[in-house]
Amino acid sequence: MKALIGVFIPAYNAAAFLDTAITSVLNQTFQDFELIFLDDASTDDTPLIAEKYKNHPKVTYIRNPINLGMSKNWNKGISLCENKYVAKLDADDYYHPEFLDNAIDMLEENQNVGMVFSGLNWVTHDGTRITEMLPYTTSWIVEGNLFQANLLRKFVVYGPTIVVKKECYEHLGSFLEEMRMHSDWEMWTRVASKYDIGYVNKILASALRHQNNITSKSRMDTHTTDDFTLWLRLLDEEELPYQLDDNERVVLEAAMVRTVRSLLGNALSSGSHKTAEACAQFLVKRQVVPPYEKTRYQATLELLKHKPQYARLSLRGSRWTEKLWPLERWLSIKIPAKDPYDALGLEFETTNSI
Repeated sequence: MKALIGVFIPAYNAAAFLDTAITSVLNQTFQDFELIFLDDASTDDTPLIAEKYKNHPKVTYIRNPINLGMSKNWNKGISLCENKYVAKLDADDYYHPEFLDNAIDMLEENQNVGMVFSGLNWVTHDGTRITEMLPYTTSWIVEGNLFQANLLRKFVVYGPTIVVKKECYEHLGSFLEEMRMHSDWEMWTRVASKYDIGYVNKILASALRHQNNITSKSRMDTHTTDDFTLWLRLLDEEELPYQLDDNERVVLEAAMVRTVRSLLGNALSSGSHKTAEACAQFLVKRQVVPPYEKTRYQATLELLKHKPQYARLSLRGSRWTEKLWPLERWLSIKIPAKDPYDALGLEFETTNSI
């Protein structure tokens, strides 16, 4: 008989972190799980770490003969989990002991819920907490379209805190394999379009912040702008299993703009001119960006082409602040908040908070 939940750990050259991740799953207070360790053709000591668990009855080790990349490896992990629920734990993250207990309780007691997530700690190598992420102040269950309105504005779902009902993937499809960085944001938006969402207001997982994780590496590549461009195109061409109305599309595009603007500043400061150019090109094309701001990005592109050492100067000016951009005030979301209604500034409360 299959376990109630399948947990898979996708890993690539993560030998330094794997023991902690695997042990955190094996030490759960909820034990009706199976663990699949999916090695994406690592070139470090990852296979040696896996060898330690080869005789464990709950652990299966699978090594890809070639590197598939993030989203393809995630999809392979989902396909291997023939369970009612699926959880993905990145190799440099780890669960707290009662994570599965809390998530499964909420899912089992609320059959319309397709996804549950919780709070998270960002930590250093030695476990020191950097930031506590509790985006809401109470636990709740809400209709997915309400949570989707939150998610379009701000990515408030953290990878190691998520458990998804397997039928969500069966009905809505896999992660977009062409996306290299943000396929999870698109997927949770997809799930929220069709299923209720649950949130557990507890810190139930930790994520390690280090210079080699995906978020840090994104400052040196064009994956973010490539992903956002693809996502918007697929929405325009109605190739996704959900649609956004005009206002929702504006909200999502504005959230992307905020992300890319920040990435542009980081790229210019670090001398990553290829990333900076991709960011400026993306921003110039966005309808939600005010004309005065587009001129700055156009100037940045010209300077990157001819005098890259001066490109940072093109972003300076008295009006270059988020605070003075009316659209961003209109699209703002209050985090932390009591629940998704509160986050959106609505005056009524959910009737099924728990």
